[in-house]
Amino acid sequence: QHGQRRKGKMSDFGIQLRAKQKLKGYYGDITEKQFKKNYFEASRMKGDTGQNLIGLLERRLGNTTREIEDFQRVVAMYPESRDARRELGITYYQQNMEKAALEQFEALQQIDPDDLSAHYNLSILYRRMGMRDKAADQQAMFVDKKVDPGAPTYSLNFLRVHPEISNESIPWHMHTDMNSPSGGIEHGK
Repeated sequence: QHGQRRKGKMSDFGIQLRAKQKLKGYYGDITEKQFKKNYFEASRMKGDTGQNLIGLLERRLGNTTREIEDFQRVVAMYPESRDARRELGITYYQQNMEKAALEQFEALQQIDPDDLSAHYNLSILYRRMGMRDKAADQQAMFVDKKVDPGAPTYSLNFLRVHPEISNESIPWHMHTDMNSPSGGIEHGK
């Protein structure tokens, strides 16, 4: 008959759709476009995509206590996650929790000495805390690396030999078609 409900097990798609609808409703009737943007950002971050998504949605909702708890959980599960530490540091900073923010950005810098956001935020935090020399050092590193965004690529040959130590959020890769004689870039010309 017309309009009858299907009995039995719900499909995977149905389960995922229902979960997404619950999240969208719970987090202030977020639009599909906003939800996709947050999901894309969370999926690009290292660690559990679901936990990262919830942390980003909590930030959007203004529930900073839960946002901090969510990102702390991700950092506990994935201590080498640059993205989770960066987001947690930003959240602490926005809540004027400067000491906690400083810890996250210093840890981030230990994981990735070339991280621009770590240099930028540390320069601000050190300046606010009266550490002018450290602030100047961080600002100089930020400006230097910002001017030469290709600086981290100098280590590419080393990473090719030692891929197990690459700490990229999105693993590096090579475009093999770039050196092809059929129109790709030729070295030395």
